[in-house]
Amino acid sequence: MSSTTEALNSVTPVVPNYSHTVSPYLVGTLLDFFFFGTLLAQVYVYRVCFPKDRLGIKFLVYFILLAMTLFICLHAADTEYWFGTGFGQIERFADVRNMDIYAPIMGSFIAMLVQIFFCYRIVVIRRAAWPLAFLIALISMVQCAGGMGWGVLEYMDVNATDENLDDLHDRERSIFIHLELIGDTVANVLIAITMTYLLLKADVGPAMRGLVENVVRLVVETNIFSATIALLSFLLFVGIPDTSYFVCPAVILPGIYANTLLASLNSRATTPVEEDSAADASPAHHRHTSFVSGRDRAGSRPPVYSASSPGRVLNVPAMSFARRGDGEETPRPRTSMENKWRDEPDSESEYDDEEDRV
Repeated sequence: MSSTTEALNSVTPVVPNYSHTVSPYLVGTLLDFFFFGTLLAQVYVYRVCFPKDRLGIKFLVYFILLAMTLFICLHAADTEYWFGTGFGQIERFADVRNMDIYAPIMGSFIAMLVQIFFCYRIVVIRRAAWPLAFLIALISMVQCAGGMGWGVLEYMDVNATDENLDDLHDRERSIFIHLELIGDTVANVLIAITMTYLLLKADVGPAMRGLVENVVRLVVETNIFSATIALLSFLLFVGIPDTSYFVCPAVILPGIYANTLLASLNSRATTPVEEDSAADASPAHHRHTSFVSGRDRAGSRPPVYSASSPGRVLNVPAMSFARRGDGEETPRPRTSMENKWRDEPDSESEYDDEEDRV
């Protein structure tokens, strides 16, 4: 019996460890689908809350949604090839399939669009900062050129018949990858620093200071996160050569950039702002800082939220995920308790003070 077991063990092949090849593709695929689902939710919020945004901003949002949909479809096809029909065939991971199109080429182009959008916002906040915005836009175009060069070389390698081109393409590919990942990092850091400085130096009243601080926090968090992922991909590419670990952070960058854009636009729906500046300083202003208010007064207007990119204000109803008529409030039937409050004199009611505290 023991001899039979030893014989079986001697002929059983030892399966090599392919985790360093498979894991980056698997983790990158899972994160890509996660970010795409988050993007769909954010686009829905944008569609409901900001139907009156400028046509250019709408075109940018829906173009990026279309590009990310194509991106995720190509990625899904590759995933089926690697993990589905090619399950157990490790040599299939040497075939990049469509990744040379959607990862470096489409990814760098989406990153450039988002970064140029932030350059536009910098100019809107302060026109005198246009040289810095122009510099950031140039860096963004350089990283886009690097990503496209990387993708073209990958495509040439897949379809090449001359094996002598491999060494040359490896050197050129390294240059293009350096341009894309370093350009991504530098552009995002400059965007975060510039917008933080301009927003904190903006001359706003005390009532708007909280809004400015929230915008600054969002800008810093999103851009620093994007810069960190790009820097991580670069460090993995340089520090652990001849591996595919850098593919995972590189392939999720487009989804991060798309969500950064939508998070920046949708953040306008989370901070209540009164239409009249005089109302900001009044105690009644604090009654509309909650999504669920106390007793509704007859003829009162709903709270409004700033729906503007810097320099333009559009007022939309409070975030209810439902459209309302322009300037009209949807009536609702009063309850018996509200009718009782309505009939009582305001001077003798104790609920006014409670409403102020809501």
